[in-house]
Amino acid sequence: MLSCRFYRMMRLNNRHGASINDPGAMSNFSGQVAGIASGRYNHAAASDVELGGSHAMRKDIGDRRDDIERGIHEERTKIYMCQQLNCRPATLDSWLRRMDLSYQGKQIRFGHIAPNRKDVSEYLVEGRLISGHRLKTLLLRDGLKSHCCENCGRTKWLGQAIPLELHHIDGNRGNNKHDNLQLLCANCHALTPNNSGKGIKRH
Repeated sequence: MLSCRFYRMMRLNNRHGASINDPGAMSNFSGQVAGIASGRYNHAAASDVELGGSHAMRKDIGDRRDDIERGIHEERTKIYMCQQLNCRPATLDSWLRRMDLSYQGKQIRFGHIAPNRKDVSEYLVEGRLISGHRLKTLLLRDGLKSHCCENCGRTKWLGQAIPLELHHIDGNRGNNKHDNLQLLCANCHALTPNNSGKGIKRH
């Protein structure tokens, strides 16, 4: 058992750049070896070393609730959020539970409606800038559109939910009035007279 623990501590110290020419590193390593020999081996400390000081990182994540909620509202992926927070998915999951936030893929649900959650009606005007993908997501989220092509009526393609695209009937992407918007499958969208700028007069 001693040899296994000794080998593990050597491996951890080598991984983190400890050198026999570094007096401080060797002093720390000697203390670890002494702890193993006396039965005082600190598994928690060893785990912290192995994870690259994750405890300090976790405290930092606890101070970044605003960043986490922003990522949630922007429907960021878990991979993206972990990259921004410099943590593992398991660490993010742990903090989401502590903060009472439920996260499933890109879909987030809180125990209550966030006060700064924007209603889709704010964007259903002319001149309000928002990406087509985002507006489509809000229309589906708030029940103003259903996941169905408004031209051919298809809801599935090859056994899966059919991909839908946001179509501006008058060809003006800045006109987001509800009666100017349609959700179309890619085939139907490609056949519209003004798809990708077709039929729009240039000034």
